[in-house]
Amino acid sequence: MNILSGQQNIQGINIRLHKVSKAVEVSKFLYKRGILIPAIRPPTVPARSSRLRLTVMSTHTREDMERLLDALRDVQDL
Repeated sequence: MNILSGQQNIQGINIRLHKVSKAVEVSKFLYKRGILIPAIRPPTVPARSSRLRLTVMSTHTREDMERLLDALRDVQDL
């Protein structure tokens, strides 16, 4: 998992997962935990660069961010 931020003037955080299947799997896993982060896949991004794209907003609470970080740690076990 590669985390990219501020790439190409995109306001957000990209978590590159490379494989389409992995990006979709992780997006579904997070959704089941109440976290909506869409999988971005070709042709929106180049082949072999599928990713999750998230934007942190001022309305997100500290608890929201902690829940996201916990879920991302769990993703490493998938």
